[in-house]
Amino acid sequence: MTIGIIGSGAMGSGIAQVAAENGCVVYVNDNREEALQTASGRLKALMKKLVAKDKRTQEQADNILENVHYTSKAEDLEHCDLVIEAIVESLEVKKEVFRWLEKIVSEDCILATNTSSLSISAIAAACHKPERVIGIHFFNPAPLMPLVEIIPALQTAAQVIEKSKALIDSWGKVTVIVKILLDL
Repeated sequence: MTIGIIGSGAMGSGIAQVAAENGCVVYVNDNREEALQTASGRLKALMKKLVAKDKRTQEQADNILENVHYTSKAEDLEHCDLVIEAIVESLEVKKEVFRWLEKIVSEDCILATNTSSLSISAIAAACHKPERVIGIHFFNPAPLMPLVEIIPALQTAAQVIEKSKALIDSWGKVTVIVKILLDL
């Protein structure tokens, strides 16, 4: 499976590590080249430390590092099966990113946000295919925290919920599906 991550900060990098450790090919996308270099350096240093502590073999560390690609090119996300956005907590920025993503990825690609504070339904409403939008909220630090919230939008298709939950479960995480409250 090919996973795209938008944002190379602590959350994006952590989610990328989790996906890569579970055999996924990962494309970390950020429009800041220096942020991508920092994220790459952090993962290399972490893998070196984990090998030194016998938490990973050198082969495992090499495979993880080979699975993660850092890019500022949007077109590198076009073959992703799932893209998780992990950027600034701004509804308008996220909506803009999701509109942009829809033009790049296939119609079958699941679009996810890591937000825990913004409306997934409002983000989905910005899309032509809102039924493929979902919240997949990792807690920080993503590689260590077991809980992941699966947050459907009002528009999210049942199969998108099922696929997202199954994938994150396969990564060894504990998933909970968050119910949407309509009587707010």
